[in-house]
Order: sequence, then structure tokens, then C-alpha cells
Amino acid sequence: MLYYLKKYPISLAIIAVVIYLSFFKPPSVEIGKIPGIDKVAHVCMYAGLSGVL
Repeated sequence: MLYYLKKYPISLAIIAVVIYLSFFKPPSVEIGKIPGIDKVAHVCMYAGLSGVL
């Protein structure tokens, strides 16, 4: 396991952030009038994760 932490620190950090943000329940705020903006944010997070990997 320590091998992976030394070899892929950025990838593992981004994986941890994406998982945290996926399960994070933010306070109720109005982001905008764009329907489905949260889905776009998830697609961007997972696309960034795929690019790093």
C-alpha cells in the first residue's frame, strides 16, 4: 500500500476528493437557474479523475 502512496499521490488525492464530494451534502443554496448543473459538475469531476488516472 505504501508503494501506491509514493507512486500515485496526486491520483489518490483526487480519488479521495471526488469520493468525498460525491457523498457530501452541501447546505441548501440556489446555484442558478440551470437545470441539472449538479450532474454537469459530477461529469466534470469524473472526467478529471479519468484524465489523471
